Amino acid sequence: MKSSFNFLRSITQERPVGTSANNTVLDLIENEIYNLGYQIVFLPFSCLVWERDTSALRIDDISYEVFAGPFSNAFEGTAKIMVFDSLNALKKANCKNNIIILTGDIASEPLQPKNYPFFYPEEHESFITLLEEKNPKAIITATGKYSTNYPEPFPLFEDGNFLIPCAYISNTFIKELKQLEHQDVSLTLNSKNILVNTKQIIASKQSHKQSKGKIVICAHMDTKYNTPGALDNGTGVAVLIQIMHKLKDLICDYDIDYVFFNSEEYFGATGELEYLEYIKHRQDKIQLVINIDSPCHFKSKTAISSYNANEKLIYVLESQVLNFDEIIIGEEWYSGNHTMFVFDGIPCIAVTSSNLFDTVSTLAHTPMDTLDHVSPHLITSTADFLAEFVKSFVS
Repeated sequence: MKSSFNFLRSITQERPVGTSANNTVLDLIENEIYNLGYQIVFLPFSCLVWERDTSALRIDDISYEVFAGPFSNAFEGTAKIMVFDSLNALKKANCKNNIIILTGDIASEPLQPKNYPFFYPEEHESFITLLEEKNPKAIITATGKYSTNYPEPFPLFEDGNFLIPCAYISNTFIKELKQLEHQDVSLTLNSKNILVNTKQIIASKQSHKQSKGKIVICAHMDTKYNTPGALDNGTGVAVLIQIMHKLKDLICDYDIDYVFFNSEEYFGATGELEYLEYIKHRQDKIQLVINIDSPCHFKSKTAISSYNANEKLIYVLESQVLNFDEIIIGEEWYSGNHTMFVFDGIPCIAVTSSNLFDTVSTLAHTPMDTLDHVSPHLITSTADFLAEFVKSFVS
């Protein structure tokens, strides 16, 4: 095996699901699994790969650069502009055949993708339904800063299931855009979605006798667009590979799945759904899920949080933490792959950087998520801790 940091270096590149870079990383992970002698399972699925180019809103000789929303349909046409900053005004309007601009409170936070399988807030669902009923030609959102791990301006929609073409622009232009209301403008959105085939990879090891249940150890391997994803989640993949090395000779009464989720950053979460379908008749056998996401920032420790934990799990966890100076008990968080298991009542552990909320979140999903922010030593110590924890849990 390459050193963990060399392996991390080889996978740190923009790698959204379905892209050629994603396929390259799949091959690297597959080779590691084969070399370790684990059984490997491939779950094929289809997804969209998004391509984009310069987009613009024009009137006469004035042009504004706009950014196509991720996975938006393409658009080229002319229509009148309507501007909305309140839900009530939008509800009363006839928007058909117009280009609408959303700003203010109704464009204040990113919307969960349409019909997202794990968490689809009612207010998001009703807003998306309203927009589809209004049926404008296109939507432009004028936005600013939402949170540290979103660009400024941020896209309101990141959703291949939302069929209205959409774009976003800085809300610093909103006064100028309001002056264009009810005038004919031209909009060009250079955005294209390509349907491709890809796969979800699972490495597994069966118990040596009658199984007491299944342990799932996972890390997502894909990224958003426009980020190399060193911390989110190249480090998680590197830790997972190291754990597999450390546990390859483990003999125990549990089946273990090592899952490299391949669509955590994708609007459809298709790889996750494929895995849940794969285990649906055995899901009640899952005794523990360990999700590793964005660990090993060079100015952090590794933070462990637990969910649905019984007394045994808490005892083993707290006992092992005492043996590792760089591991701490951290805050709960619900934006990773463990969440879909937590909601089903399954005992889970989430593993991340102790400064996830105030530092790592400023890097995740951005071009700044580079190897410069990674602690190679912490990759090793995190893997050591988790391997020892699993050994204690199964004993």
